[in-house]
Amino acid sequence: MNRTTLVLAILLSAFSISFLKADPVIVKGVDGSWIPVLIESWNEKGGGVILDPAEGVKFSELRSKLIKLFPNMSIEVIGRTLFFSSTSANSLFSILNKVDTGISLPSTGEKLLKNKDMPIFRKKSETPLNKEQVIECTVAETSFSKEKKLFFIDVVIAKRAEKGVFHRYFGRQRLATPFVMKDSQVDPKNSANIRSAPLLFLKKGDRLDFIPKREKGKKLLRIKDFRIVTEK
Repeated sequence: MNRTTLVLAILLSAFSISFLKADPVIVKGVDGSWIPVLIESWNEKGGGVILDPAEGVKFSELRSKLIKLFPNMSIEVIGRTLFFSSTSANSLFSILNKVDTGISLPSTGEKLLKNKDMPIFRKKSETPLNKEQVIECTVAETSFSKEKKLFFIDVVIAKRAEKGVFHRYFGRQRLATPFVMKDSQVDPKNSANIRSAPLLFLKKGDRLDFIPKREKGKKLLRIKDFRIVTEK
């Protein structure tokens, strides 16, 4: 399961809380199943649970972080795996569910966020967009409405668009990004969802450069194209 799929799954299981600063070991999906984040797999064996860390996650660092969070938890190193004795998967995961470990999983989405020079291009075009239409802003808050199928981004505009119909917009504004749903869940295979997935990483204080669009019958601005800028 790639990071984009994970983020979409996490979003639905935790849309009512703030986004974590780092990644959890595991989260519980809306269907009650366990969704691994910092681990690839798990196995109940020898009266305990064996966790296999995901690619890019140092098992020694993960063990160290978990011991600091849970001093009374017994964690043994077996090869590249971690063994939690005298517990079951459900019991262990109920404790680790959504816990911010302080470790971030390397990913394509994360690389996009950290790339300050990522140009604003149309998804299927090599032609750069008109930079005079770009609005620069700072993220104030994010939230998700499963009922409305919208991801909301409250921003404070720092620099208006130089030209165009959106030149007059300034101050605090709310943006809305739609997500396609399938069987009451966000569809992780939908191309529009995948394109918008980097927005789900946004947190308060991040800078977002975007080109807005207005859809007929919709009050809130939508995002036509965007670039996320983070300081090194």
